Amino acid sequence: LPAAERVAREYLRARPKHAGARYPLIDALAFQQRFDEARMLVTEVEEASGATLGEYSVRAEMLIREGRLDEAEAYLLRIIDATTGDDRANARWGYTILLRTQGRYREALVVADGLRARDAAPPAPPAQKFWSAGMRAMILHDMGRYTEVIALRDSVIRVPFGFTPSRQARSTVGELANVAAARAALGDTASLRAIATEVERLGKLTDYAMHRRMYHYVAGLRLGLLGRHDEAAREIRASIYSSVSGFVRENYELGRELIAAGKPREAVSVLSAALRGPVGAGGLSVTRPDIEMMLGRAHELAADTAWAIASYGRAVSAWERADPGVARTRA
Repeated sequence: LPAAERVAREYLRARPKHAGARYPLIDALAFQQRFDEARMLVTEVEEASGATLGEYSVRAEMLIREGRLDEAEAYLLRIIDATTGDDRANARWGYTILLRTQGRYREALVVADGLRARDAAPPAPPAQKFWSAGMRAMILHDMGRYTEVIALRDSVIRVPFGFTPSRQARSTVGELANVAAARAALGDTASLRAIATEVERLGKLTDYAMHRRMYHYVAGLRLGLLGRHDEAAREIRASIYSSVSGFVRENYELGRELIAAGKPREAVSVLSAALRGPVGAGGLSVTRPDIEMMLGRAHELAADTAWAIASYGRAVSAWERADPGVARTRA
């Protein structure tokens, strides 16, 4: 992260008058949880070019990452009321992320379905349906409705969105990785073997390192179900492209396997890194309170009682307005 910050500052010095040149540094600071500094840069962008869809998203995400959920909700609802078109849709997307973080899955599903209806209407490009369907699938996974997740994601995989072959392969790999998580939740080891083979084949069609490695993650899920936790941890670790800016569910599942293998202190490191990552993009695959609960368990097993209480406390606080039973089923 210090290296990323250094390069981002060099880039900004080379293009000081370009508002967008601040974004790499904003990301680098946010990954280090230096949110006040990151917000100052967002303000500079707004003053240079006016508040846009991008700045709304960045501000809301930082509030969620800081655990300032009431402020995030007030901010997003204000943007939803004050904007139209893509800006409003983007704020509603952020609102679904917030609702998921709070365990308000039923409300999140309503908002996500509204986005799907918008994306299905002309003149929305076909590829736009991909994103809103993915959000619905994430919420269904949160709710434990795994067979519905699998059916929805399988239907998305079959739709030609007009992507280039490489882009289509990357998208399919991402969908299959999420299908694998749902299959794992159902204990379906046979399907996981087939998915790993397909993810490895498709990963070779893209230059994205994260997607080329993702078959290791699927293989690790299968090994974990078979009780081979050390092997599972090795496979999942091999899949991780970045511990803070990649596919965050890999960290979560690695933390689970390390705990099962009797290595809670290693799990603490992996799960703490996940909490430095985004809540959008690769962070959509698992919510922060779920990571906090797993982190609390790792601290507890490592006899770090104060840290365990703090992690559990952040999760419970986020779920204060959750759907009935959420905190109980996650405990």
